[in-house]
Amino acid sequence: KMAKIGIDRHQFHDNFVIANEKTPGTKASLYGGGEEVRSRLLNTPNARILPKSEKAKRLFKEFSSILLIPDRIWLDTTHVTSTFTSEPVMSNIFYSVKLKKKSVNRAKALCLWLNTTWGMLTILASRQETRGRWISLKMGHWKLLPVLDVISLSREKLAHLGALFDEFADMKWRRLPVQFTAKTIQKERVALDLKVLKIIRPDVNISEAEDFLRRELYTRIADSLRSWMG
Repeated sequence: KMAKIGIDRHQFHDNFVIANEKTPGTKASLYGGGEEVRSRLLNTPNARILPKSEKAKRLFKEFSSILLIPDRIWLDTTHVTSTFTSEPVMSNIFYSVKLKKKSVNRAKALCLWLNTTWGMLTILASRQETRGRWISLKMGHWKLLPVLDVISLSREKLAHLGALFDEFADMKWRRLPVQFTAKTIQKERVALDLKVLKIIRPDVNISEAEDFLRRELYTRIADSLRSWMG
């Protein structure tokens, strides 16, 4: 296990309270489920939270992170499947992910991979469906999820992935269904998938890969998303 994940939204509200930024002892948070915090790879904290106890202070120290993954996904209003913050935070709508071998490029690489089509498909395949368009992602699901092994990647590949993350960091992503629909395929969706693939698997024929993505995979994903949303 290359990371620890915590805490859930119930633990968050049990241990922290929203506070004025001038209140002594507050910590950074990415708070609320609006689309504005789900549309870019890079976010900045949008709230301050105050630990209710010494235990809460320890929780923040142990689990706060710059890499976040969602505890639920609304298929028709979600834009990204993982986000990255400018400083360590805790959130009421995201789980924080703390890599055991910490480095900014490893965190960026994992965030980037989770936002590729392959990362997204892995997440959706392990979903716990509550209502068609609403997908619940329990902590246990994430702990069992097969993800890119960023610990084993070479420094060179991590550096390339980190630079690629920076390239896409501030770009606004469309809602998931629109990213994959044939008439509205987001050009950055294709670019991100192919550039990550080129770094991780330099032996792959990129033109063939692009043809497969556009003609086969994206079409199937768009059809599946429409089916789930009803």
